[in-house]
Amino acid sequence: MSGGSGGRVMSLDAVLTRIAAWRAAGEKIALAHGAFDLLNLEHAKFLAGARQGAARLVVIVARSEAGAAVYQSEDERARLVAALRGVDAVALGNRAEAEALAAEAQARLAIESGLAARTLERVRAAHGKP
Repeated sequence: MSGGSGGRVMSLDAVLTRIAAWRAAGEKIALAHGAFDLLNLEHAKFLAGARQGAARLVVIVARSEAGAAVYQSEDERARLVAALRGVDAVALGNRAEAEALAAEAQARLAIESGLAARTLERVRAAHGKP
C-alpha cells in the first residue's frame, strides 16, 4: 500500500518499527486517528494541532466498516493523508489499534471525530441545502 506518498503508508508493524527508531533518536512522537473521509481543511488543521510539540506525526486512518457509507476507499484516504506535509507515517487501523500503538510508543494520541460531518453540514447550509 504505497505509491505517491513517498513510502509513508505502511503496516502497523512497520509503523511500530519506525517509531522505535525515532524514539531511539530522542524524537517525540504524536499519533492521530480518524476516518479522514473527504479530506478537508478542518482535517489539515486537526493534524497540524496533533503534531504540535512533536518531531514526528503518525496517523492511523480508520478502516472502512462493512456497510458504512464512505466517499473514498481506505487506501485512497491513507495515501491522501500521507501526502500532507507534516505527516511522517500512515497506517490503516481501528481506534483500539491506535490506542494500543500510542501506549506502546508512549505517544500522545489525538482522535478525529466527526470533522467531516460538521464540515459537510456547514457546506450544505452555505448553499441552502438540507
